[in-house]
Amino acid sequence: MWQPISTYKAQSQAQSQPAAPAPPAPAPTQPAPTPSPAQSHPETSARDATPTPLPGNPSVRRCCAAYQKAVTAHGGSKNPGARDAGAEAYRLALPDLTGRASTADFIACIVKGMLIRVFWNDEGPRLIIAAKAALAALPPEPRNQQQTDPGNRMPPRRKSQK
Repeated sequence: MWQPISTYKAQSQAQSQPAAPAPPAPAPTQPAPTPSPAQSHPETSARDATPTPLPGNPSVRRCCAAYQKAVTAHGGSKNPGARDAGAEAYRLALPDLTGRASTADFIACIVKGMLIRVFWNDEGPRLIIAAKAALAALPPEPRNQQQTDPGNRMPPRRKSQK
């Protein structure tokens, strides 16, 4: 590869001069503590740790807060039975299935509960199916005259003038 002559001169001068002494090593400091498994994942941690609520949905925050409060009241996550008490508190904090918004919050809480292992095996999917059934039982949303469905609707036909 082509390099300018000045580069070759600088390289040869650097090789002919003795090496400069290395700067002194910094004073030894305490090593940074390694995060425990409970601190390494922002959402949940090891199997025994408590969940960190998502910042967006207030219903999810309420469910996670109920879980954490119950686990703490029962002696922490290391105590047998504390996770069961937390799971029960989480279930009791779930929003009611009374409308579209609360059903969406319910589904968000169920998904978060599945991630933090509040719901085991097929309990989470069954609750989501129940939420879908509740949505289907709600009366249809009123259609606004200004709302249009651009994907499936054709524009209205114009009457031909004769």
